[in-house]
Amino acid sequence: MPGFGTDTVDRAEAECASLGDIVDDGVLARLERASPALRNALSNALSEAAWAPCHSSLGVAALLPAGRQALVEAPPKAEAGFRVFKWKVGVGAADDELAILDDILAALPSGSSLRLDANGSWSRRTASLWLDRAADRPIEFVEQPVAPTAKGADDSLGSPPITPCPWLLTSPWWPTATWPAGSTLAGVAFSW
Repeated sequence: MPGFGTDTVDRAEAECASLGDIVDDGVLARLERASPALRNALSNALSEAAWAPCHSSLGVAALLPAGRQALVEAPPKAEAGFRVFKWKVGVGAADDELAILDDILAALPSGSSLRLDANGSWSRRTASLWLDRAADRPIEFVEQPVAPTAKGADDSLGSPPITPCPWLLTSPWWPTATWPAGSTLAGVAFSW
C-alpha cells in the first residue's frame, strides 16, 4: 500500500527478477529484512494452495478516501469481501460530508458497518452534529472527533461523556486521559 512501509514497486520488481525459478524458505529468509512486503506476499502465495478462507468477508476495515471518491471506491472493496469500512472525514466542509454519508451507507452491502475517522479535525459543535447523525445509522464508532488541543476538548474528559454514538480516543489524548487503554466509558473507547 502506498504510504505504508519502505517497499516500492520498483524494488519488488527488481527483487522478483533476481529470485530465479524456485522460491523456497531460503529465498524468503533472504527477503525478510530487505523487502518485508514482498516476502509476506510470496510466503502467502506459497501457502495459498494449502490454505482456503473459511469466511466470505474480510475481518479488517477497508480504507475509503475523503469526499465523494469514497462512493467510487466502496463498491469494489465490498465486492472484494470487506464489510467494515473506514471513511476519512473532516477533510471537506461538514455539510458536504454529512450529505454524502447516507449515499456511502447505501452503497455498502447489507450488514456492513462504517467507521468515521475525523483525525481531530472537528470543532466540538461539528462533532456533536456528526455524533447525533451517526446515532441511528450503522456507524461502529467515530475516531478522534476533536483534537485534544481544541477549545473545550478537556471538558469531554472531565466527566463521563454522554454521546449518541461511540467514539474512539487515540494516542494524542493519553497525557490528559486518566482511564486505562482498552477500557470504555459511556461509549468512549481508549486506544494507545
